[in-house]
Amino acid sequence: MWFGCKFDGEDFDDNHSALDIYKRFQDDITRQLTSYLAVDGTLSGNKMMADYFPTVNADIFICHSHNDEEKSQNLAGWLFELFGLRSFVDSMVWGSADRLLQKIDDEYCDNPGENTYNYRKRNLSTSYVHMMLAASLANMMDKCHCFIFMESEQSITPSTIKRANAKETFSPWIFYELALFHKIQKRRLKKTILEKRTSTTDSICLENFSISLSAETKDLYPLSVNTLKKLHKAQLRGNEALIKLHEILSSSK
Repeated sequence: MWFGCKFDGEDFDDNHSALDIYKRFQDDITRQLTSYLAVDGTLSGNKMMADYFPTVNADIFICHSHNDEEKSQNLAGWLFELFGLRSFVDSMVWGSADRLLQKIDDEYCDNPGENTYNYRKRNLSTSYVHMMLAASLANMMDKCHCFIFMESEQSITPSTIKRANAKETFSPWIFYELALFHKIQKRRLKKTILEKRTSTTDSICLENFSISLSAETKDLYPLSVNTLKKLHKAQLRGNEALIKLHEILSSSK
């Protein structure tokens, strides 16, 4: 089972913090970079990914703007309290990619005798860390059963392109996660069709710098607080709650 929703958070009771649930995943990373050094002097990306972006058990992947972080955490707490469903919110589970990147840059990208970074080395370190983050995000999303996009003025805006219902985002990570959702959705849909057939037959920070990117949300079911309350009345938890939620959303679309 795999489906996606967009949640605007209207009338959302935000008094269900998930901080205690994810406390064990939030231990500060204390290892020095030298612990990742191989014999030949190279850094082990696999070890860094295991420390900074570990795979965790989760049912729901929540995509959100940095400015909606608290609301996303509270939604995760609400879903766990009502339905026993564990949500993946990267800002809660993983160490900061920026923190890892700064450690690498301070150690390996400094220009000797200057208070600046080497431009080429800095670009390379950013590419490595962001690719590790992107790969880890893909692994986590693929392990979940449901994708929820926290839709708000912070995360998405109407497109400047004159196209019906076109939307944009200024977040490269929201762009990536929405695109990834659609890739996984298409792959799982093809797999389901095949299974049915088989069964019947057997950087430098620049102020005000931003880039707008298309943000496709038409395949996401609208998810409201009322729908979640309706689901709660069914008194289901875990995977049974997700299956029932999918039935409710698909029947109303």
